[in-house]
Amino acid sequence: MTIRARLEARPETLLDLARSSISRFHEGLNLIRRGDSWIGIYLTGYSAEMILKNAFFICRGASFMDPVRPELDATTLTAKVLRVQWKSEAIHSVFFWSELLILEKRRQGCPLEPHVQTELLMHAETLYNHWWVPMRYRRMVPEPGEVRRLVESAAWFMAKRELLWRR
Repeated sequence: MTIRARLEARPETLLDLARSSISRFHEGLNLIRRGDSWIGIYLTGYSAEMILKNAFFICRGASFMDPVRPELDATTLTAKVLRVQWKSEAIHSVFFWSELLILEKRRQGCPLEPHVQTELLMHAETLYNHWWVPMRYRRMVPEPGEVRRLVESAAWFMAKRELLWRR
């Protein structure tokens, strides 16, 4: 059986997404340490995106054993209800997922503490400025300060993931 067939045989769950976010973060750090900072920052940034998706899905009532696809499909409607613009980058935008999470938590009566919300938006902005999905198709050498800032922000998401996942 092929890798694709094995993966398609079982739907991706929120637990898979959570485990993958942790793995991609550490894989990214290892690549950065070995000198491949470009793909390293791609993976560490990607880990933050996955953490935000999981936080939003859990906030909406999903469990770690639920499949991801129905949660992603329902996101479009929720974004409309919460008046969050769905742009072409949205499915991968840390700003999009941050805004959705903040508004959904507020709507459900369990808003993030103001300092956490401020930090979330600050780190989302850093990720926005140093990470982008299309970077997987291109190559450049980032400045050491850019790598450091991105890793610090991705590490914030990793450290706060359980807080963000809390209902």
